Amino acid sequence: MRKHEKHLSMWMVLLLIAAMLIGTTGIVGAAEPVEYPANLSRPDKALSDLTFYFASPLVANPFWDEVQSGWEDACAYYGVNCEFIGPTVVDINEQLKYFEAAMAQGVDGIVTDPLNPAQFQTIFQQATEMGIPVVAMDSDAPESARIAYYGSENKAAGKLLAETLVTLTDGNGKIGILTGVLDAENLHERIAGMEEVFANHPDMEIVAMEGDDYLIDVGIQKVTAMFQAHPEMNTIVGLHSQTPQAIGAALKELGLVGKVKATGWDASPEGIDYVKEGVLDALLVQRPYDMGWRSLYGLLTIAEGYPEYVAGVNDTGMSVVTRDNVDTYDQKNDPLARPGKQLADMSYYFASPLVANPFWDDVQAGWEDACAFYGVNCEFAGPTVVDINEQLKYFEAAMAQNVDGIVTDPLNPAQFQTTFQQSTDMGIPVVAMDSDAPDSARVAYYGSDNTNAGKLLARTLVKLTAEKGKIGILTGVLDAENLHERINGMEEVFAEYPEMEIVAMEGDDYLIDVGIQKVTAMFQAHPEMNSIAGLHSQTPQAVGAALKELGLVGKVTATAWDAAPEGIDYVKEGVLQALLTQKPYAMGYWSAKALIAISSGFKQDVVGVHDTGMLVVDQSNVAQFEE
Repeated sequence: MRKHEKHLSMWMVLLLIAAMLIGTTGIVGAAEPVEYPANLSRPDKALSDLTFYFASPLVANPFWDEVQSGWEDACAYYGVNCEFIGPTVVDINEQLKYFEAAMAQGVDGIVTDPLNPAQFQTIFQQATEMGIPVVAMDSDAPESARIAYYGSENKAAGKLLAETLVTLTDGNGKIGILTGVLDAENLHERIAGMEEVFANHPDMEIVAMEGDDYLIDVGIQKVTAMFQAHPEMNTIVGLHSQTPQAIGAALKELGLVGKVKATGWDASPEGIDYVKEGVLDALLVQRPYDMGWRSLYGLLTIAEGYPEYVAGVNDTGMSVVTRDNVDTYDQKNDPLARPGKQLADMSYYFASPLVANPFWDDVQAGWEDACAFYGVNCEFAGPTVVDINEQLKYFEAAMAQNVDGIVTDPLNPAQFQTTFQQSTDMGIPVVAMDSDAPDSARVAYYGSDNTNAGKLLARTLVKLTAEKGKIGILTGVLDAENLHERINGMEEVFAEYPEMEIVAMEGDDYLIDVGIQKVTAMFQAHPEMNSIAGLHSQTPQAVGAALKELGLVGKVTATAWDAAPEGIDYVKEGVLQALLTQKPYAMGYWSAKALIAISSGFKQDVVGVHDTGMLVVDQSNVAQFEE
C-alpha cells in the first residue's frame, strides 16, 4: 500500500477517537461536522475501465433526449463507459427491470429517476449493499440509500411557478393543474411549493387537477375535461415536460388562446413555439442537459472515494421563459455547455510556496495522482525556501503559458490580490489551497478551516495542561494569513479559560534550524512557559529537537502541526504529546479536481470554502495512523 492510501474504516475509528477526546472539525457553515478520510486513494480502476448506467423512466422524449445528451457528452469527455436505457412509455416496473439489469452487470454506479420513491427503496438498498452507488435525478428519494440527487429543487420550482402565476393573473387565479401520475413525488413537491405561495394570496385557488400518464393525447383530453367541468378556470398549468404540447393543443382546439393564462414545464420545441405565438404565457424550464452531465460527474466523484463532496441535494436550477426572453433563450446555452477542449489538452499549474518538504511532497502526490487519473497535463513547481516574491514568479510563469487553471497557497493574501485578478481577467481561474484569500478573485479554497483548526489545537492544549497553560507559539512568518487564523482560533477558545495564556510567539521563516533557535529563546526568556505549540509543517522537527537539547522532554506539553515522519517518531517517544494533522494529499487531489470541474463548466459546484478537515494524532492512535 502506498503511504497516501488509507483505509476509510481506519480513519473513521481515528476520527471517532478524536471526537470523543476533544471534538472534530467539519465543512464550513455545516450544522454538524462532516468527517472525511484523511487521504484520498486513487480508484482501483482507470477512467476507461469504469462503467456507469442510466436507468431512465422514459426514452425518445424531448426532455429525456436532453438528459441523455448531457450524460453521453460527459461520458465521452471523461472517457468512461456508459449506457442510457429505459422504456418508451412511463412504467415503473419496466424501469426497475433496467435498473436490475445494471446491477446484474456489476456496473460502477447507476443513475435513475425514482418517480415513486417507495418503489425504489428496496432496490436502492440492494445496489448499495452490492457496492454499486446510486444517484437520483429529477425526482429525489432522500429517505433511501441514494447518495446524491441532481435536478431541480422541486418545491422551490413550484414556488417559482406560483409566483409567476400570481403575476400573470394579477393575484386572481382559478387554476387547473395537468400533472403526470398522481403518485410521482417530484410532482407532489412542485404542487406543495405552489400551495405554500398561494396560501398568501386568497384569490389564488387550485380548482382541478388531472394526471395524463405522461401521454400528450391523454393530456389534451384531460385539459379539455377540466375546462368543461370548471368554467370558472382562468389558468392552466402543466407540471412535466409533455404538458406544453398537450396544453397548447387543447387551448387551440377549445378556442381559449389569449382568454386564459397558460404555462407549461420544460422547453420542448413545440412549447417554445407556443410561447412565441402567445398560446402559452410562460414555460418553467429545467436544465436536463446539465442534469445528465452532472449526475455522471456525481458517480465519478463517488468512484474516486469522496461521496461526501456530492452527497445530498444538488439543485440544477430553473429558468422562466416568456415572450420577453424567448427569442434570446437558447436551451443549449442555458445548461452546461461541453468544454471546448478535451481533458488531454488541459494544462494546470501548482505554484507552490515550497518544494522538497514533507507536507508539500504529500500535496504534490495528491495533485499528480488526480492529474494522472483524469489524464490532464500538470506541473508542480516552487522555491526551495519560502519566498513570496519567488512564488509569484512561478505564478506569473504559469500565466505566461496561458494554462487552464492555477492553484497556489497565498500566504499573504494582499500580495496575491493583483495577480489573482490579472489571471482571472485572462480567463485563467485560480484556486487557493492551505491559505485562503476570500476577498480576491480566487474561485475556491481547499484546505483546513484554519480558525477551526486553531480552536481544535486550543482544546487539545486545554486538555493536556489541565486548563493551566503558559504557551509559546512557533509560527512561520508573522504575516501569513493562515497562521493568523489559527492563532485567532486558539485565542477564541482560551478566552473561556482564564489560566490559558499565550506568553510568547516567534516566527522561524519555515526553517527548522531557525525554529530550534526560536524555541530555545522562548523558553529562556519565559521560564514560566509550560507548553509549546507549532503551527506549520516544519515545527514537529524544530520543537522536538529543541526540547531534547533543552532537557525538557516530559517536563512541558508540546504539540506541533502536520505529520512529518520525525513528528510521528516524536509522538511515539513522548517528546510531543500531539500532532494536529491536516490532509495534504487530499488538498492536492481536490485542488486539481476543482480546476478540472471549473474547466468542465462546474464553477458553481466548487466556488467557496471546502474544509478538508483535521485530525489529532497522539499516543492513543499513532500506531493506527502509521498503518
